[in-house]
Amino acid sequence: MIVVEEFSGSKSAQEAIGPLAAYVRALRLLDAAPEPAMRPRSLRRDLENTRLAATEAGMRQEAGETALAALLLSSVQSQLQTIHERLLPGAHENERQWVIDRSREAGALRQILAKGRTPSPARFSLFQKALNSAPDFAAQEAETLYSRAVLAARLGL
Repeated sequence: MIVVEEFSGSKSAQEAIGPLAAYVRALRLLDAAPEPAMRPRSLRRDLENTRLAATEAGMRQEAGETALAALLLSSVQSQLQTIHERLLPGAHENERQWVIDRSREAGALRQILAKGRTPSPARFSLFQKALNSAPDFAAQEAETLYSRAVLAARLGL
């Protein structure tokens, strides 16, 4: 539940509170499992959070909440950038290209929304299918910057 307290000024418009509440609920979905606050990042978890945000963006777009859908797609791009940064150049070129392609697709969907147009549900569906057709990252996670050992070696620690 989101509680809004106002000490002065006019009452907040439902148009502002509704999308904000949906965004907060979407964030809670991304991190629903109770885990320690300082858990290490994992490629599997980052990819799953990316998929959840993309699914929620599609649902928000279908509900007519285009601003929220665009915000969630921005989150998708940010998460994909995090994944890309942790894949080592030269060692994971196919996977890095897959991430770049998905990020561009999310950006294209955001651009459509920014122009006031509505992407077709089929386009969102194709994007989500592409996200679900990820290369087998699990076998390579130990060789990425998600691995503490690899990260320490790269930092010279």
